[in-house]
Amino acid sequence: LACGDTSFLTHRTGAAVRGLRIVNTREIHVTVVATIRRRHGIVIHRLSRPPHRSEVKMIDGLRVASLSLILIQLAADETRQELDRLIELAARRGLLAMRDIDETLDRHPAARGARKLRAALADYSPKPWDKSGLEGSVAEAIAVAPAKGRVPLSIRQVMHCDGVGVFLPDAETGELRLTALDAGIHQAG
Repeated sequence: LACGDTSFLTHRTGAAVRGLRIVNTREIHVTVVATIRRRHGIVIHRLSRPPHRSEVKMIDGLRVASLSLILIQLAADETRQELDRLIELAARRGLLAMRDIDETLDRHPAARGARKLRAALADYSPKPWDKSGLEGSVAEAIAVAPAKGRVPLSIRQVMHCDGVGVFLPDAETGELRLTALDAGIHQAG
């Protein structure tokens, strides 16, 4: 990078390299571990000491902040809605590693975005009792009529199928168990 061997792409630019944002070529975010003079089109962020070895990765020949560090940095200035979007997109793309994020947050407890990121992750983190969307509807339908073990026709219609098998994690073992099986033979009454 033009800002030195220890510099690395961060913030919005780091997120863009990871496919989570559109690249803004007029404003490149770089973090350095030194004092460096300003450069046109580059937003320079400074660190007083080198980052932990897990916080900088090589991507396509570029030094880029880890996703964990990027999320902390962005949490400081982005809206909660945008932070939630980034977390969701990172999760969908298989980039979200909760252990890495927790370790990075532990190394940077006083970072400006740390508290906001922890709150966003607490709201995001899947919990066994916190289902969303279709999964929540199915779980609710099964919970209402556990003795029947059937999935209502309305749920099958939303899922665009005649039959459905629902597997939910066992509360004690975490193993998936067949909770309901409905081959579509039940008629709406």
